[in-house]
Amino acid sequence: MRRRIWNLLLNNNNNYNSNKLIQFAFSIPTSNFRFTASRYYCTDPSRILNHNRPGPLVQYKNLVNQGKLQHDPYQETVATELQNLLARLENYERQMEEYHVNLSKWENSRENERRRILTEEVEKQQNDEDWWRRLNNKITERWTTNSSDFSLGPGSVLLLKVS
Repeated sequence: MRRRIWNLLLNNNNNYNSNKLIQFAFSIPTSNFRFTASRYYCTDPSRILNHNRPGPLVQYKNLVNQGKLQHDPYQETVATELQNLLARLENYERQMEEYHVNLSKWENSRENERRRILTEEVEKQQNDEDWWRRLNNKITERWTTNSSDFSLGPGSVLLLKVS
């Protein structure tokens, strides 16, 4: 029945004695905590982090001021570290947004460059094919026009004119 500290700080209106639950949550050794990170990339950062909500350190100090918690330097250290972690997470979110924007731009430019190169290759290949076709046509045309000047019969000798 372990609950996350963050959930306990947020849920003050539950059926349990919140003072005991919060003290229990802060007294759990940190080595027993397991954290599974799930990463969601979305365009709306307000869905991930609510910026209107006070951080863990502010909530802890409010609970101490209200008398729901006794001041404990270790709990305050944990709340401070959670606050720092939250700030790092917000910074990470901004960096990931920027990274994905840049990645999208890079992918678009890469795709445009790929299309441009393919188009150039196709045009070059068509030009090369046209060049060979024109050369073949010229050679064939010269051969057919030159061969019509004389008739070849059995035993005739073919003389080639070199120009």
